[in-house]
Amino acid sequence: IMLVYPYTQHRIKIYDKSLQNNLGSQVLRFEKKLTKNEKIVSVLNSRVLSDLTDQSTFMSMHGDLKKTFESIVIADSKVLPEGISDADKALFDVFFSRAKTETLKSQLKSEPFRLRKRRFENLLTGSNMSAIKEKILRQMEEQSKDLLQKSEAGVLTSM
Repeated sequence: IMLVYPYTQHRIKIYDKSLQNNLGSQVLRFEKKLTKNEKIVSVLNSRVLSDLTDQSTFMSMHGDLKKTFESIVIADSKVLPEGISDADKALFDVFFSRAKTETLKSQLKSEPFRLRKRRFENLLTGSNMSAIKEKILRQMEEQSKDLLQKSEAGVLTSM
């Protein structure tokens, strides 16, 4: 299963890399492909590939990727929290459908939409439905620290 979210200046892909390469353990791949050169330069403050070994560029890229990941809602759409109201069930129905979310967003001004989205996210957090996202964020932090340490030790530049 691969999820692709196209945006104006970037595209997000999320998929199980282990299925693609027949690996024994699961490997979640999260990619953010910048599609406009101006965005690449502004996010990474870089113009050439070798700049990616620079620690400040790496940290800038990590911060941008983390911010993008945090904006994505990850939860099981088949399991709703117990005891929620009909209005909250309707909210889940809307936010688990990209088309319905886009329709609602186009019908409402930004503040009412943002409040509904925040309510939905609070329901996810309160019912522990966002636990998988938090686990992935922790793993991203660990991997980033490991890469940064390798970069400081000069391991990445010799690969």
